[in-house]
Amino acid sequence: MTIMADPDMPDTDAWVIDPAGFGMSSLKGRSITDTDATPKGFDGIKRMALGELTFVFRNAAQRLCRIKNLKASATALAELKAAE
Repeated sequence: MTIMADPDMPDTDAWVIDPAGFGMSSLKGRSITDTDATPKGFDGIKRMALGELTFVFRNAAQRLCRIKNLKASATALAELKAAE
């Protein structure tokens, strides 16, 4: 399990996540392919990978848990500091 915090989420929310519930899948007919991308006169080899993928969520209801109404981080840190 992973506890995730993100700057785009409110301070009072957190997610508990099972990373095994996430995956990636190629879109039909758009799997990853690679081609030669070496420019003329380049001393080496360059390759280019191109494809279209999508995220897959398996059993999200059992693998994701949102925790709401937590104490704001600034308040919690101030209380911890005051308790020392």
